[in-house]
Amino acid sequence: MKEYFLSSLFLRMTGAQEQKLKCICWELATHDYEFRYKEVFGKSSFGEMSSKEDKQKLYKVLQNFIKKSTGEVKEHCYLDRGDIEQLRDEIADLLEASPTLKSWLNPALASIRDVAHFMPQEAEPKGKGSDKNRIDLLGEGFWNNYSDIVYRYRNRCAHNLTSYQRSCDSLDSLSKRDYLQHNYVYRFIILILIDNIFMALYKEYRNHVEMDPWR
Repeated sequence: MKEYFLSSLFLRMTGAQEQKLKCICWELATHDYEFRYKEVFGKSSFGEMSSKEDKQKLYKVLQNFIKKSTGEVKEHCYLDRGDIEQLRDEIADLLEASPTLKSWLNPALASIRDVAHFMPQEAEPKGKGSDKNRIDLLGEGFWNNYSDIVYRYRNRCAHNLTSYQRSCDSLDSLSKRDYLQHNYVYRFIILILIDNIFMALYKEYRNHVEMDPWR
């Protein structure tokens, strides 16, 4: 019952986010015909909005729309470390308020409260050839965790891969530093974090669209 409920909730959250980002994409196409032709109906159209590449691409498009109106580029993330930790605590409090969810997720909730286990390890700085002006939806550490912990598990649940895969992880997986983050609480937080960033960015985009006299 525990796994059935949590995996269903997780899939509904991933699916809802994918549909929301598709709606944003169509909204952009409503206001920019060049974007509609090039991205929506062209060869470089968006995917299912489930992978980090799809989300990153839409994020950059939104940033570029705002840049056209203001001439400025925002920082890569609309939430700083304090905001992220506050979001984590709010979600953990919400889950702990349910006796059933608290009993199901108790080990994960305890590890999430530990900053050392929650905040991902950032990669080492890149060489001279790295793109210093690159705009990222999330920091590189969270992005790596999204691919390994959220997107990969989303595919396992969506395609019922656990029906033939072994139920226990390998010793190599267990020995990794981020293994404690492989839980539903962390996945929920990452999805809600991405959702909040897109909502803040889309709200700013809508404000500029409504002020545009040529809309």
